[in-house]
Amino acid sequence: MKFLNRSKKLLRRLRCAAMGPASKRPRRLFLPKESIKLYLVYEKDPDFSLESFSSLKKGSKAACQLFKWVQYMVSVYQTQDEFIDGNERNCIPTWFIRLCNAHRNHRHALIQIYTMSRCLCFIKSAKQIP
Repeated sequence: MKFLNRSKKLLRRLRCAAMGPASKRPRRLFLPKESIKLYLVYEKDPDFSLESFSSLKKGSKAACQLFKWVQYMVSVYQTQDEFIDGNERNCIPTWFIRLCNAHRNHRHALIQIYTMSRCLCFIKSAKQIP
């Protein structure tokens, strides 16, 4: 019997390995619109190129790698909509939205409790005044 259970575990692991990261929901890369606009403006600048970064004396290798990384990030951001179908376009996970809603409801309840306690204090003080 244990042998059969092991085979089920092995089969599950093989299926997970075969699917790889495709078994998870695709995640979108999010970049702020301001940063994309800034990149597109600087893209036309002749000093904002790989040649200009490679001509630096100190830190040229790091600057070149960072520049390539930024270029690749922007290209992925601009083309990712072609590869992700319409149902998967939301980059904010649903658990995070539920958590934010729960926090909002909690804050709303705390505010209501506070205002009601203040109203009760006011009513009690008004009754004491002759």
